[in-house]
Amino acid sequence: MSNEYSIKQIIKSPHAAVLCLAVTEKGQFLASGGSDRVFLWNTKTGKQLKWPGGGGFRGDTTTMTWIHSEDDADEVLIYGTLHGYIICWKQIKNTNDFEELYCLHIGSTTEITALDFDPPSRRLVLSIRNGTIQVHKVDTQMKLHGYVSVIIQNCGPRAIYFLPNGESQNMIVFGCCSGKMYICYNVMLLYLMISTDTCYEGMMGR
Repeated sequence: MSNEYSIKQIIKSPHAAVLCLAVTEKGQFLASGGSDRVFLWNTKTGKQLKWPGGGGFRGDTTTMTWIHSEDDADEVLIYGTLHGYIICWKQIKNTNDFEELYCLHIGSTTEITALDFDPPSRRLVLSIRNGTIQVHKVDTQMKLHGYVSVIIQNCGPRAIYFLPNGESQNMIVFGCCSGKMYICYNVMLLYLMISTDTCYEGMMGR
């Protein structure tokens, strides 16, 4: 396998600025988010795909992730916005078109900064600029159910990921300004500080 990469194609988007990108697991679809809206692309042809109509301006698109399940071949995109909205688009069966399943305001007008999905547990984790971390259960209809929520004080999280660690569904969060890293467990939230600060523990729940 070669370690060298070359540019295959350049896609010119309508965005004034591209703020986030996400590609499907099999590499078929690319989603791009910016200050205007979300655009979808076929990665093989570089052509733009038809997107669902939205219900008004929901803020800049700040983060996105694709959801794929073994029992459903259709792709699902979930993205977050500057104004605190979570939007879900699902591929229409046997087409390259997408429909909007829902648009949720998660109770805050603060930017959603990061998203990640853990397929085995069907959990979606999101971070909010005010330091809130939420974990949602995603059902087979892609609806979100009962979440647990923790606020990490003095942290503006910029990235969050599930760690592949068996059934524990650990997450790691990076603070954008503090220089500290946080590891969250599904039962206990442990803040591991790369500093001399006192370590704080808070219950997160299952």
